[in-house]
Amino acid sequence: MKGTPLRERNDEFGVEIVEEKWNTYELEDGARVRARPIFVKVLWPKDVEKVTTGKNIDFRGSFQTVITTIIDKELEGEPTLPLPSFTEAGKMKTTNMRVVKSEEHWNTYELPGGRGRLKLKMVVANVVKVDGKFDENGCPFYLVNSSFVVAPAL
Repeated sequence: MKGTPLRERNDEFGVEIVEEKWNTYELEDGARVRARPIFVKVLWPKDVEKVTTGKNIDFRGSFQTVITTIIDKELEGEPTLPLPSFTEAGKMKTTNMRVVKSEEHWNTYELPGGRGRLKLKMVVANVVKVDGKFDENGCPFYLVNSSFVVAPAL
């Protein structure tokens, strides 16, 4: 099976939302970042019937993240559009932002066909502010470095 193309070894399907919550991050400059990770679709091994504990399942997931910033008036700046791409922004002057308070939640999803449930959590490693850059609403432009953790939801 190892030489078989990924799509031939797996079923592709969407997931149903059981529960999704916003993560919140309060930054040292007073900004509040809200983020919601979204589990979009799965490539699921054809030989695995359902989620069980104690067994690793080699599946692939497709995720999206929605991020928004809420600020007080004193952080507002004149929009600098278009905003740089993440690659361009990574080459610009940035300021590391300490996260002073965070709430990260597990989101839960139902797999079709009685396969069970998975939970997804977004974990933020760090946040940087791109100095002098502001979005269309005048919010500072932040880059959020994060990863996803997926586990059975039994």
